[in-house]
Amino acid sequence: MQRRKTATLKDVSVEAGVSSNTASRALKGDRSVTIETTRRVRAAAERLGYESSREQTGLLGLVTPKIAHPFYGELLEHFQDYCAQQGYLLTFARTDGDDAREQKVIQDLDDARVEGLMLLSPTMSEATLAKILGDGRRPIVVMNATFKPRPGLLCIAVDNSTGVRRAVEHLLSYGHGDRLAYLNGPGSSRSNLARQTACETVLAEHHLSLYWESPPQSQPPDYESGYKAGNRMLQETGKSRPSAVLAYNDLMALGCITAVVQAGLKVPQDISIVGFDDLSFAPFTNPPLTTVSIPRWRMATTAIRKLITLVEQGPLEEAVPEFIPSLIERKSTGPASKAA
Repeated sequence: MQRRKTATLKDVSVEAGVSSNTASRALKGDRSVTIETTRRVRAAAERLGYESSREQTGLLGLVTPKIAHPFYGELLEHFQDYCAQQGYLLTFARTDGDDAREQKVIQDLDDARVEGLMLLSPTMSEATLAKILGDGRRPIVVMNATFKPRPGLLCIAVDNSTGVRRAVEHLLSYGHGDRLAYLNGPGSSRSNLARQTACETVLAEHHLSLYWESPPQSQPPDYESGYKAGNRMLQETGKSRPSAVLAYNDLMALGCITAVVQAGLKVPQDISIVGFDDLSFAPFTNPPLTTVSIPRWRMATTAIRKLITLVEQGPLEEAVPEFIPSLIERKSTGPASKAA
């Protein structure tokens, strides 16, 4: 005897003649859905024997290292707007990059009965993620990181290797191959490891190697850490300074520019500098910052849309391909200085 297929939210939406999102909102009692539509959806759910596997609270949770940070702050606004359009309320918590705090805020969000979790955690380990997934009570989408496939988990990531390749090849075209420096991000960051490794790989293809690199950061990869790394680079290399710098992100690149200028040097005449992210301030720095542009709005929209799909329809069969970044050439890069 063939077992009857369990009805899904999508089945209910088709039966009621509405979208999955409208069906979900109707079943939650969302007042923006008309009374007639709500009755039709609930009647369809009853006919099909639909039973939600989760309590429908209409809450989604987001965990982020920082809020007052250009990258995360801009994404947070985007997530909130999209959730509101889809009838969900987004609640969020910051971790300041602390593992213990991260696990606590996730537990707090679970206690608040969120239906799904979005994680913006560049330093999370496989072991920590396994604990968070736990019994699979709610789906999880991780943005800007890649983990082993697991039920109830979806990763939305950027192709760091391609982004770095485009940046390094751009600098090579200006003659910076033998004096290229890299400013490391956090030592525990998967993105930093991918970017640093890609930098070495591309240089090795040209029979070159990194001229100088800063130690991995123990503090957040922000303006201050970029400034300190830039000063350290200039102090350690002296007159044999690098002719170009690839920084882990735009904030570190901006800090490095300040260090270079304060040392009486010019960007890009003496040292070319490239960032990574293409944050909103990048075109307005002095000079405007050449950077690797992450398609973060497309990534963010995909991430939150997939999370809602996981909540409403269950596991997805297809993984999401990595997003391809592009190089935005501005005024912070130029030909290698003969004096360098």
